[in-house]
Amino acid sequence: MAASNPPVAKAIYVCDQVVPNVARQTIDLLGVFNAFRLPTGQSVPYTLARMCVFVQMEDGLGDAELQVFVVSAATGQVIFHSPIHRVRFPNRLTVVSANIRLVNCPFPTAGEYWVELYCDGQIMGDRVVHVLV
Repeated sequence: MAASNPPVAKAIYVCDQVVPNVARQTIDLLGVFNAFRLPTGQSVPYTLARMCVFVQMEDGLGDAELQVFVVSAATGQVIFHSPIHRVRFPNRLTVVSANIRLVNCPFPTAGEYWVELYCDGQIMGDRVVHVLV
């Protein structure tokens, strides 16, 4: 079921890990990146074991479905996507955060990729990730 008012993405980060900081009641983003170099001795195709997409949204109302797609900038081909992640916006003033984990994401070649965030089938925003050899 689509949100009765679509949310707006205020922040989108790609990182290694998202860790709740219970003592401070905050969220720590570890290893924020927009590029990564393959480890020594590795080549493409390469599978990145873990990548997190952290997003903060507002202005939504109701239930919404988030999904991340990784797209080759060179070909426009979707190379990977996350499962659907459901979120709820209790009112339009509430900032809702989500951490969408991508596990074993394949990168067939070096180059530029778009990490696209969708809400209820509509693109909310993207981040560019460069794979370097």
